[in-house]
Amino acid sequence: MKQMNTRKSEAGFTLLELLLVVGVGALLLIGGIATYRLVSEGNKVTDTARMIMTIRNEAQNLSQGQGYDGVQQALVDAKVINDPQKNAFGGTIVVSANDTLTITIDEIPTNACRKLAMTVKDQGVTVNGNEPPQTLSDVTYCGGDTNQLAWEFP
Repeated sequence: MKQMNTRKSEAGFTLLELLLVVGVGALLLIGGIATYRLVSEGNKVTDTARMIMTIRNEAQNLSQGQGYDGVQQALVDAKVINDPQKNAFGGTIVVSANDTLTITIDEIPTNACRKLAMTVKDQGVTVNGNEPPQTLSDVTYCGGDTNQLAWEFP
Protein backbone atom coordinates (compact mmCIF):
# COMPACT_ATOMS: atom_id res chain seq x y z
CA MET A 1 0.00 0.00 0.00
CA LYS A 2 1.21 3.40 -0.94
CA GLN A 3 1.61 5.95 1.83
CA MET A 4 -0.17 9.25 1.18
CA ASN A 5 1.27 12.58 2.07
CA THR A 6 -1.27 13.99 4.49
CA ARG A 7 0.73 17.05 5.47
CA LYS A 8 -1.31 20.18 4.93
CA SER A 9 0.38 23.34 3.76
CA GLU A 10 0.42 26.07 6.35
CA ALA A 11 -1.15 29.38 5.41
CA GLY A 12 -0.01 32.80 6.66
CA PHE A 13 2.46 35.59 6.14
CA THR A 14 6.17 35.32 6.42
CA LEU A 15 8.04 37.78 8.58
CA LEU A 16 9.43 39.48 5.47
CA GLU A 17 5.95 40.00 4.00
CA LEU A 18 4.68 41.40 7.28
CA LEU A 19 7.61 43.83 7.57
CA LEU A 20 7.06 44.95 3.98
CA VAL A 21 3.37 45.72 4.63
CA VAL A 22 4.18 47.60 7.86
CA GLY A 23 6.92 49.60 6.08
CA VAL A 24 4.65 50.63 3.21
CA GLY A 25 1.94 51.61 5.70
CA ALA A 26 4.40 53.73 7.68
CA LEU A 27 5.55 55.54 4.52
CA LEU A 28 1.96 56.31 3.55
CA LEU A 29 1.22 57.60 7.04
CA ILE A 30 4.29 59.86 7.07
CA GLY A 31 3.40 61.22 3.62
CA GLY A 32 -0.17 61.88 4.73
CA ILE A 33 0.94 63.78 7.83
CA ALA A 34 3.34 65.94 5.80
CA THR A 35 0.65 66.72 3.25
CA TYR A 36 -1.84 67.57 5.99
CA ARG A 37 0.61 70.02 7.55
CA LEU A 38 1.20 71.79 4.22
CA VAL A 39 -2.50 72.05 3.46
CA SER A 40 -3.26 73.19 7.01
CA GLU A 41 -0.63 75.95 6.85
CA GLY A 42 -1.93 77.05 3.46
CA ASN A 43 -5.44 77.32 4.88
CA LYS A 44 -4.18 79.38 7.82
CA VAL A 45 -2.36 81.76 5.45
CA THR A 46 -5.53 82.14 3.38
CA ASP A 47 -7.66 82.74 6.49
CA THR A 48 -5.23 85.35 7.83
CA ALA A 49 -5.00 87.16 4.46
CA ARG A 50 -8.79 87.14 4.22
CA MET A 51 -9.08 88.56 7.75
CA ILE A 52 -6.65 91.38 6.93
CA MET A 53 -8.58 92.35 3.81
CA THR A 54 -11.92 92.12 5.64
CA ILE A 55 -10.65 94.40 8.41
CA ARG A 56 -9.36 96.87 5.84
CA ASN A 57 -12.59 96.89 3.82
CA GLU A 58 -14.81 97.23 6.88
CA ALA A 59 -12.61 99.97 8.34
CA GLN A 60 -12.82 101.92 5.08
CA ASN A 61 -16.61 101.49 5.05
CA LEU A 62 -16.94 102.56 8.69
CA SER A 63 -14.66 105.59 8.31
CA GLN A 64 -16.55 106.81 5.22
CA GLY A 65 -13.50 108.74 4.08
CA GLN A 66 -13.39 110.82 7.29
CA GLY A 67 -10.17 109.33 8.69
CA TYR A 68 -9.75 106.31 10.90
CA ASP A 69 -10.18 107.91 14.35
CA GLY A 70 -12.41 105.63 16.42
CA VAL A 71 -12.67 102.98 13.73
CA GLN A 72 -10.94 100.36 15.90
CA GLN A 73 -13.77 100.45 18.46
CA ALA A 74 -16.30 100.57 15.63
CA LEU A 75 -14.78 97.35 14.24
CA VAL A 76 -15.16 95.71 17.67
CA ASP A 77 -18.74 97.02 18.03
CA ALA A 78 -19.62 95.75 14.55
CA LYS A 79 -18.14 92.35 15.54
CA VAL A 80 -15.67 92.45 12.66
CA ILE A 81 -12.87 91.86 15.16
CA ASN A 82 -12.69 90.71 18.74
CA ASP A 83 -10.71 92.46 21.42
CA PRO A 84 -8.09 90.93 21.29
CA GLN A 85 -8.32 89.34 17.84
CA LYS A 86 -6.34 86.12 17.31
CA ASN A 87 -4.85 85.13 13.97
CA ALA A 88 -4.96 81.58 12.63
CA PHE A 89 -1.47 80.85 14.00
CA GLY A 90 -2.36 81.76 17.59
CA GLY A 91 -0.82 85.23 17.59
CA THR A 92 -2.70 88.49 17.70
CA ILE A 93 -4.07 90.89 15.12
CA VAL A 94 -3.78 94.48 16.31
CA VAL A 95 -5.64 97.28 14.56
CA SER A 96 -4.45 100.83 15.17
CA ALA A 97 -6.04 103.78 13.47
CA ASN A 98 -5.16 107.46 13.24
CA ASP A 99 -4.63 109.11 9.85
CA THR A 100 -3.85 105.67 8.43
CA LEU A 101 -5.05 102.19 9.29
CA THR A 102 -2.35 99.81 10.48
CA ILE A 103 -2.96 96.09 10.86
CA THR A 104 -0.22 94.16 12.66
CA ILE A 105 -0.05 90.40 13.10
CA ASP A 106 2.50 88.45 15.13
CA GLU A 107 3.64 84.93 15.99
CA ILE A 108 3.78 83.98 12.31
CA PRO A 109 6.00 80.99 11.35
CA THR A 110 8.68 81.47 8.69
CA ASN A 111 6.95 79.81 5.71
CA ALA A 112 3.64 81.48 6.50
CA CYS A 113 5.45 84.82 6.94
CA ARG A 114 6.87 84.55 3.43
CA LYS A 115 3.52 83.62 1.92
CA LEU A 116 1.61 86.36 3.74
CA ALA A 117 4.19 89.00 2.85
CA MET A 118 3.75 88.12 -0.82
CA THR A 119 -0.02 87.62 -0.69
CA VAL A 120 -0.86 91.11 0.54
CA LYS A 121 2.41 92.76 -0.60
CA ASP A 122 0.86 95.54 -2.66
CA GLN A 123 -0.55 97.04 0.53
CA GLY A 124 2.72 98.32 2.02
CA VAL A 125 3.71 95.42 4.22
CA THR A 126 6.69 95.48 6.54
CA VAL A 127 8.24 92.26 7.78
CA ASN A 128 9.75 92.46 11.27
CA GLY A 129 10.11 96.22 10.73
CA ASN A 130 11.78 95.90 7.30
CA GLU A 131 10.57 97.25 3.96
CA PRO A 132 8.41 95.02 1.75
CA PRO A 133 10.07 92.33 -0.37
CA GLN A 134 9.76 92.27 -4.16
CA THR A 135 9.78 88.49 -4.66
CA LEU A 136 9.31 85.44 -2.49
CA SER A 137 13.06 84.76 -2.55
CA ASP A 138 13.67 88.29 -1.20
CA VAL A 139 11.79 87.57 1.99
CA THR A 140 14.90 86.99 4.07
CA TYR A 141 13.48 88.92 6.99
CA CYS A 142 11.24 86.03 8.01
CA GLY A 143 13.06 83.89 10.54
CA GLY A 144 11.93 81.69 13.38
CA ASP A 145 8.32 81.31 14.47
CA THR A 146 7.75 84.76 15.95
CA ASN A 147 7.60 86.99 12.89
CA GLN A 148 5.58 90.18 12.83
CA LEU A 149 4.00 91.67 9.73
CA ALA A 150 2.33 95.07 9.49
CA TRP A 151 0.21 96.62 6.75
CA GLU A 152 -0.49 100.32 6.52
CA PHE A 153 -3.50 101.46 4.55
CA PRO A 154 -4.14 105.09 3.56
